[in-house]
Amino acid sequence: MKKISVVIASLILMLIINGCGTKVTKEEVVSGAVKKSLNSFETDMKTEFKISSNGQDISSTTDIALVYKDDPFITHMKMSMIEGEIELYIDKESAYMKMPGEEGWIQAPTGSIPEFEEMASGDSIKKDLEMINEFSELFSFEQKDGGYVLDVKLDENSSDKEKELVTSVLTEEMQNQSIKVSKVNKFNYSYTIDKDYNLKNVLTEADLEVVMDGQTTQISIKADADYKNINSVKDFSIPAEVTDNVIEMDLES
Repeated sequence: MKKISVVIASLILMLIINGCGTKVTKEEVVSGAVKKSLNSFETDMKTEFKISSNGQDISSTTDIALVYKDDPFITHMKMSMIEGEIELYIDKESAYMKMPGEEGWIQAPTGSIPEFEEMASGDSIKKDLEMINEFSELFSFEQKDGGYVLDVKLDENSSDKEKELVTSVLTEEMQNQSIKVSKVNKFNYSYTIDKDYNLKNVLTEADLEVVMDGQTTQISIKADADYKNINSVKDFSIPAEVTDNVIEMDLES
């Protein structure tokens, strides 16, 4: 019995010592995540939008499945909406999009569409992670389930700096540079990062009043993105059935 007690005591002591050795700070996690190479990944994302303006409500729910590789750059995305499914392939030279109900694929130069050009340069991925660094003092931090959670929870008492974070997130989410946040009813924003500093999840929940293009608008958002197969996506290419069934896009119309 005494021998068993000694073994148990030794195991407990090892757990305590190892636990102390693995504790990290928020600054270390933020730095590790920002510096981490993100060469490829897959994302499953669900977004829910509701916009109210001038007595009109517009609601949208979208499921997105995305596969990304940066060398050579190629992305495949499917967006499922009430109207149907949009499918998209992008490489450095061209973007191919298939709209609901269409047989062929619309083609346009990647550089002609700012959002696609940003994605091809890798800037959109970097911006998400650099946002943690820029506003790190606003994030709370905890170790959880073998990884780390960085999150911000805001309400109507938000400071100007906190509203600046909300504006940055909205600008990135909605691709609109003219958004100004006038009131924050609720804003929950969190990053989940694994023990190797890989991004695992980004969750955004917001209920806001904003001025957008000069118009006061109520916006409700929930966006939940899971990241997987980090730096493990196999090579793929744009299928011939896409490139052989192209409808040229008239960018002048």
